[in-house]
Amino acid sequence: MGVQTFEATGFLYFGSIRRWLKKLPNRIGFLIINLVLRPFLLRWLVKVERLFVVYPERESFADAFTFKWMRNRYMKNTPWIGGLYRQNGKWGIMAVIYILPNEFTEERLSIAYSNIEKLRQKIGAKEISCAGTMPGKMKAFGIRENTLETQITAVSVAKAVQQLRQDHLVILLGGNGHTGRLVNQELQKNGVPVVVVDLPKDAYGKVNYQDWPNRIGGSPFLLLNLIGGKDLQHYLPLMRRGDLLLNEAYPAPCREVAEKFRDKGIKGFHMVGVKPTFCFPSFPGEYRGGVPCCGAILDDSLEVVIRDLLN
Repeated sequence: MGVQTFEATGFLYFGSIRRWLKKLPNRIGFLIINLVLRPFLLRWLVKVERLFVVYPERESFADAFTFKWMRNRYMKNTPWIGGLYRQNGKWGIMAVIYILPNEFTEERLSIAYSNIEKLRQKIGAKEISCAGTMPGKMKAFGIRENTLETQITAVSVAKAVQQLRQDHLVILLGGNGHTGRLVNQELQKNGVPVVVVDLPKDAYGKVNYQDWPNRIGGSPFLLLNLIGGKDLQHYLPLMRRGDLLLNEAYPAPCREVAEKFRDKGIKGFHMVGVKPTFCFPSFPGEYRGGVPCCGAILDDSLEVVIRDLLN
């Protein structure tokens, strides 16, 4: 027993070291950009189109770029430069601000946006875009009116749908929200048939399948999800072999859910974002290999990145 316990402890210990070393290059790059190059040097080195501000949905995302002691001491409400990317011939700077979604109060976001604007001026960026629900919260509090992020997301998602759908009808989950309405408009502008579905849930979180539109019939469809990966499995009983699934929501469905779709003969995809020509460091997690749609630079040559849900 003693030997087994020692081996298990050693495995966990060396596993922790391996994970720490894997994150080290990103963290060192973060320190070099902020402590050596500084924002005014970046302004001299590159002409910046976009300042893209991200925040951690969970601590593991923050760990990919920064040390915890640094976040707690220096980064609350203050954006630090986290990386560079180039897309469609233009440069973007990704900045990291340490504020969690449950801390999105009017006071915190007002301070944060003031500091974001100061950084934008220092680096000479033309535009600001923010990740996740931050733009919507800022707009609700009257801090910022710009909806640049949702416009870019709508165009990007429409391109992804056209790349995948063949002749499939598009079922849009979350089409009644602000982003969903713009996505719907963009798809219909391009001649794509769309049915908006937002099925209500009962007190136990179960979907009311009786509200599934009868007009869908037996034709194959592409289910476009904007509502969150956790809810997708509720729609599995309504899908058939040959249908397609495109998830744009964060987080992406877990592997167990993705395998259920595959076992039913449904091809599932996750929209990573937009393809960059250069990106350092890579965006973590579900965004690896792309720039999130809300940080993309809008252009006619915009190219989307889509991956299989099981890859």
